Amino acid sequence: MKNSNTCPKCNSSYIAKIKSDSLGSRISTGTFSIAQTSYYVCCSCGYTESWIDNQDDLEKIKGKFLSQ
Repeated sequence: MKNSNTCPKCNSSYIAKIKSDSLGSRISTGTFSIAQTSYYVCCSCGYTESWIDNQDDLEKIKGKFLSQ
């Protein structure tokens, strides 16, 4: 939905983007570091996706959590 602005479940284009706040879901990437997420919500059927906003945060997640 982030890239297409269309819901993959119902094909609606009523998509809301919601940035997580202090109460939202965040991923710890270090002692004082968090990766912020954005939510894409279909306002027709309720389908929801969450995305990491920053490429640097993705690299930190890869380094901390990815098993090789």
